[in-house]
Amino acid sequence: MIGKMTRKSIAKKDSLIVWKRDRWCCRYCGRPVIFAPTMKMLEKKSPSRGYYHPHWKRENAPLLDELGASIDHIHAVSRGGTNSLDNYLTACWKCNVDKNDRPLENWGEIIDTLPTAWDGLSSLFVYLYHKDSADSTEKVWYRLLNDRKQE
Repeated sequence: MIGKMTRKSIAKKDSLIVWKRDRWCCRYCGRPVIFAPTMKMLEKKSPSRGYYHPHWKRENAPLLDELGASIDHIHAVSRGGTNSLDNYLTACWKCNVDKNDRPLENWGEIIDTLPTAWDGLSSLFVYLYHKDSADSTEKVWYRLLNDRKQE
């Protein structure tokens, strides 16, 4: 096997850069995606409503299971793809799971025309952040969302 890349976690900062670049829409199906930390904050406000589950299980969090914002490697790391911004795109959870590590030519196309007036509910996250106590991960997301250097 030729120099297999190691799959690593994608930095939160890089995730936000990609989601904003892709206008919070799945580049495979074009549907709007939802920022999972917003759903987590909503679940804290109204437990057992199905807003959030840490594993995005359909029976516990149907919206995230379908439309949760995720980052996909266009060219899978397991097939020699890189861990870089130009190999990342926004995918809804459903498309990301469905594509798996298949090459793009064996699965579908990348959509280039995306709507402009969607923020993945990230502005709702900022609003809720000010209303509730936040855990350490939510504090990191809040700082990153308010970092104007990314834009």
